[in-house]
Amino acid sequence: APSLRRFWTMLAHWHGQIWNASDLARAMDTRPSTAKRYLDILSGAFMVPTHFHRLLALPDEVRRRYDVSSLRHVVHGGAPCPPEVKRRMLEWWGPGIYEYSGATEGGGTLATPQEWLAHPGTVGRAWGGGAEVRIVDDDGKECAPGQAGSVYLKVLQDFAYKGDPEKTRAGRRGDFFSVGDVGYLDGEGYL
Repeated sequence: APSLRRFWTMLAHWHGQIWNASDLARAMDTRPSTAKRYLDILSGAFMVPTHFHRLLALPDEVRRRYDVSSLRHVVHGGAPCPPEVKRRMLEWWGPGIYEYSGATEGGGTLATPQEWLAHPGTVGRAWGGGAEVRIVDDDGKECAPGQAGSVYLKVLQDFAYKGDPEKTRAGRRGDFFSVGDVGYLDGEGYL
């Protein structure tokens, strides 16, 4: 079976064709034998919540037609995922759906399926390797658990926005940066 690395991006290759989750949803509905061959080898994927919405929009009888037991790891991010959508995907695909939040600039969070079930709606805690998350109010003070504010991630590797030193400075607070996201940490550090 193909490795997870092969499916780490949103696109997967099969017999020279490029598939994404939207194509998969269409194929499951209109070309079941093609979709079945694809799902037989799929062990991992990267998706955004829109893909989950499209797959869940398929009629129940279409979704029940397919064995998705080969799926081991599905990573999703890029946008907020409504808790009910995530819950339905976990019920359908099982406990292999991981959620992350982060920025290209560095740092982020990761929620395992088990963590998400214990903290519905979370995007996880700071991932390893020195990552940290802070929530800061408009006055620059750290927020208490449960208090919403600007999300700041620890700079893991220094960066600067090309040709825009002011943007770089404006998004920084010491060793932390923000891309403008708003959130809160719970008492256990889950964003």
